[in-house]
Amino acid sequence: ISLNSSSHSMYLFDWAKELKIPIIAVDYENAPQETFPTQIEECLAVYNHIVENSERMFGAKVRVILAGDSAGGNMCMATVLKCIETGTQIPDGVVTVYPATYVAESPSPARLLALIDPLVNLSFLKLCGTAYPHPESCSKTNPFLSPIVAPDEILAQFPPCFLSVGSLDPLFDDAVWMAKRLNKLTGKVCLNLLDSVGHGFCNMLTVVPEARQANSQVTGWMKELLQEFKRQDEVKARCSESVQPDLSQQKHIAHK
Repeated sequence: ISLNSSSHSMYLFDWAKELKIPIIAVDYENAPQETFPTQIEECLAVYNHIVENSERMFGAKVRVILAGDSAGGNMCMATVLKCIETGTQIPDGVVTVYPATYVAESPSPARLLALIDPLVNLSFLKLCGTAYPHPESCSKTNPFLSPIVAPDEILAQFPPCFLSVGSLDPLFDDAVWMAKRLNKLTGKVCLNLLDSVGHGFCNMLTVVPEARQANSQVTGWMKELLQEFKRQDEVKARCSESVQPDLSQQKHIAHK
């Protein structure tokens, strides 16, 4: 419901430099001026454009990892759900940092931290819960609002996921619950828990040592995933070469 891609430039530039890959940030419309599902549709439109035009944009077909923090993490997961629902190519990986996976009010232990959290306080959580969802949508049952409630058969189709959250974050339970469900269904989950760290640490790289450590862990996981993609592509290339027909032999046989 606030901020834009420039407010995340501190760590996005760091990711691009460390990973040596292009990063495309989506400036979706903010609530309450535009409510759900506008933001999800905008993210999906950008993702589809990249997939359909990657050769023109980057010179080759590319792998796509969705990444987002807080509400952005929610939208990454909702975008994956939309891809599954519409039969669109599913992203190759998902990185979420302190994601909001359950938008409805919940008296979870971690949510009680909102009573004292200076950034994600109780009033702010209530504001998000009323400003973002459309009045006719139900946050408790709509998986595109609250990905944690998506059915097992849908979550089982998720790509590899990385979730990072601090122990003092009111969204701690959101991340842990989502990681548990995904790990049970896919076995392709990395959950990174940080001691004594609250919400919004991605933008605190210059002042919080734990934030720098967490940022390194995020880029480290993405590096490993990119290296796995490279290995898979090399295997595919070798397999393709091994099954190529010997055209010279075929011509010789035809001539006989």
